Amino acid sequence: MEYSSALQKDILVHGRMYATLNYLCFHAKIFTYETSLTVPWREVATLTKEKTALVIPNAIQVHTTKGEKHFFTSFTARDKTYNMLHGLWRRAAQDEVRGSICFYSKSDGKPHDYINFPVSDCTFLLSILRCLSFVPIFSADISGILSFF
Repeated sequence: MEYSSALQKDILVHGRMYATLNYLCFHAKIFTYETSLTVPWREVATLTKEKTALVIPNAIQVHTTKGEKHFFTSFTARDKTYNMLHGLWRRAAQDEVRGSICFYSKSDGKPHDYINFPVSDCTFLLSILRCLSFVPIFSADISGILSFF
């Protein structure tokens, strides 16, 4: 899953959140300042709905077992995003899943190539997403996660 969001660091960094069956990732590139974050679901201790400026309900905070806190904000549909992330978090606790990427050409919209990969390699996913000539579509064994949609 892919979401537009912002990560609170020293400043608010706007980028993209990517949620796979095993990882929660964030990537932003603003001019030469690049931010990447990868959190394995198995290291997530809590996932909570939060508010920005104490009144705007558009944020999610992730607490890890290592004591880290990651505050994501600027979600247009925070509750739906939270439900999806919470479902993936629960699913990851059950087992590790493999997936695949299908690349669709932006010019003709037809499938171009398929790559099978272990979902646990989020760095690989982020490098694939930087390719501008193709749109990646993620898939996996969805029989166990249909209830999250």
